Amino acid sequence: MIRYWGFTLSFDGQQLHSRKGLLQTSTVTAHARRIQAVRYKQNIIRQWLHVGTAQVILAANVANNEDDKDMVIYPLAHQDKVWMLLSKYVNWLPARYARSTW
Repeated sequence: MIRYWGFTLSFDGQQLHSRKGLLQTSTVTAHARRIQAVRYKQNIIRQWLHVGTAQVILAANVANNEDDKDMVIYPLAHQDKVWMLLSKYVNWLPARYARSTW
């Protein structure tokens, strides 16, 4: 988790700004219009804990098909609250996930 040490995310209504890292810091700025998709990733341990990582896929990175280039919005988000959290930054995303009842 050193990779996400000191993680900060800010949104000014137009652009997302994220900063992360302890030994090697990185800063990413992206315009909200460039968001093409949302990804929620979990490994087996995170599935048991009901948490995962929320990322947005930007228009410039779609052709690259590299997971490391996707902008992390929440390094650790609970699966029941991730849609509500992401809808603050992605206006076309629903605030909650409709679960199947069958």
